[in-house]
Amino acid sequence: MFPKFVGLSSEQLSKLKHPSLYKAIKVQVKFDGTSWVDVSPYVKAIKITNDIDLSGHVKADSFNITVANLNNEWAKTQYWDKYDPAAGKFNGTQEEAYLSKILPVAVSFILDDFSEISLAVGYITDITENTTKKTATLRCTDILWKAAKKKLGETFVYVEKPPDFAIEDLFLRCGVF
Repeated sequence: MFPKFVGLSSEQLSKLKHPSLYKAIKVQVKFDGTSWVDVSPYVKAIKITNDIDLSGHVKADSFNITVANLNNEWAKTQYWDKYDPAAGKFNGTQEEAYLSKILPVAVSFILDDFSEISLAVGYITDITENTTKKTATLRCTDILWKAAKKKLGETFVYVEKPPDFAIEDLFLRCGVF
């Protein structure tokens, strides 16, 4: 989901709005399903798309992350002797094949005071390689995509509960968190 920047100080907000100074991008991926791995050094570009669908259909936001793919780090068919993210061996062994799975991803800003502001949280749903440019595009969608794929099969009524409680509970039931 793409969070709103609420609760930020005016100084943080002004730094966040500046086109280039005061911040860095941090991109993390959970290849093995348990540990976040910082892949920021590979990131070349990020494009975020916020779609608004007024027809009543669920529409998940999407984002693409272009990464350097110099040694086939992001190739779904490149298997390694072991999973070693520090060495760029993201896919692991043929049995693990992490890049063929739906992977959690998080994108955030790191300000010069080292505070971290979440920009996007979601899942890598596809990886497309460009062998000519030695890059790969990670096609991602926000957490609403996973929640919309679930059918809970029962009705839930939340009496005297705040909206954030209901949303968090439904996401837990969908397996998003």
